[in-house]
Amino acid sequence: MSMYKNLTATERKSHFRNLVSLAARDGVIRDEENAVLGYVAGKWKLTDAEIKEVTANPNAITTSFPTDRATCFHQLYDIVEMMIIDGDVRKVERELCTALAVKLGFAPDAVNVVIKGILEGNLKMMDEKDIHATLMKQLA
Repeated sequence: MSMYKNLTATERKSHFRNLVSLAARDGVIRDEENAVLGYVAGKWKLTDAEIKEVTANPNAITTSFPTDRATCFHQLYDIVEMMIIDGDVRKVERELCTALAVKLGFAPDAVNVVIKGILEGNLKMMDEKDIHATLMKQLA
């Protein structure tokens, strides 16, 4: 998890902003989505002040994408998890997810690969680390 330490505050807040935007894309942030936001905020080491800054005014946050492939993958993974967490993948959510995947350096079809990998991994009771490892091999 040391990759999170190498990210700037701008990169971490940008990632969180993308997740907040995706969660709100359908007009409401559900409890499941709030849970993912809380988990990701902790995982990416966001402070309470940074969380408040992003949620209070997401459009004021500078968009910044990492260049490290592993970090890009972890961000894509979080984005896909946010999209599928409520069990209802809407067209507007998929479009945003695909656009973010491309900005992170992935082919548009990577979203489908990650969705499938997360769902299969969850069915097999794999932990997040093992799902990541499997998917990184597929997307290499």
